[in-house]
Amino acid sequence: MLGWFPFLHQGELLYGGCARLEDALRYPGRCALLTELTDGRSVRPTIDLPSHLEVFVRALPSEHAYTADWLIDHHTLWPYYAPFQDQQTQIASRDQLIGHGGTAVRKFIGSRMYGRLLPRVLRYCPACRDADMNQHGEPLWHRLHQAPGVVVCPEHRMFLKGSTVFWRGQSGRQRFIAAADGMPTVPSEELQCEHKSHTVLLDLAIDVAWLLEQPRLVLPVWALRMAYRKAAENLGLEVSGSTPARAALLTAITEHYSPASLSLLNVTDFITDRYWLRNLFTGRTKTGGHPLMHLVLAHFLGLRFQSLAASIGKTWNPACHEAA
Repeated sequence: MLGWFPFLHQGELLYGGCARLEDALRYPGRCALLTELTDGRSVRPTIDLPSHLEVFVRALPSEHAYTADWLIDHHTLWPYYAPFQDQQTQIASRDQLIGHGGTAVRKFIGSRMYGRLLPRVLRYCPACRDADMNQHGEPLWHRLHQAPGVVVCPEHRMFLKGSTVFWRGQSGRQRFIAAADGMPTVPSEELQCEHKSHTVLLDLAIDVAWLLEQPRLVLPVWALRMAYRKAAENLGLEVSGSTPARAALLTAITEHYSPASLSLLNVTDFITDRYWLRNLFTGRTKTGGHPLMHLVLAHFLGLRFQSLAASIGKTWNPACHEAA
């Protein structure tokens, strides 16, 4: 059992708390902290969807009241991916994170798309870094800033900056790297909200921030497809399976987002692929697809997920695995 573990702040990644612990206690070996946190299991630091959480909670000091469910809901990116899974897959993926593997979410999204849409490095907002320094005495890794598709800070209306910490472990693969060691001091860049492309990026970030606070939300795939088709028809767009119709729709979507925005969102390679669009409009599989592609399509159609959730969403209780 650990003798001490830092308090996790609102919106902070569990990865960030572990990094602050490693930084404070100066663990000597590359794997020393991971070994202690996971009872000797072979595990690598995971930024978005950490597993072995039941073992991790048992290793915490007795004064901590954290549960695996609480950590998943409030300190991982699971709520970002969860709404686009059916309830059965949500249950399976939570069990994977609590237990000894975190592959259920990745398999559901598709390992290729999951990996391709991850940010290259952890990101941060210079204004949040300064605010954290004033309030907590150190900067934090914010989970919202790491969600694919979030490239601006909705609180301070600034573009996020890239840190020196790589997602895929080019630096310190077996170590947690604290925000204080990975956030260079660089000039901030404010949004210009008179620019449509900046407003679009801000709206996407606001939607993701809202989704992260809805850990029990299910947006049924069939209901989303119906909502997308209805919105497209209201805009006079054809969503039939014909190749010309899909090509015209893809052209309209790419014209809605500026090339610079698509590049920032990291979807340039995917946006011209008609298969993601076919799946979101007319697919017959239960696969929900990647949240970022839902966000891109929904915002093009003038839809916001808070409104969609009010009309088609449902919630469930992970403690009893029953729909609420």
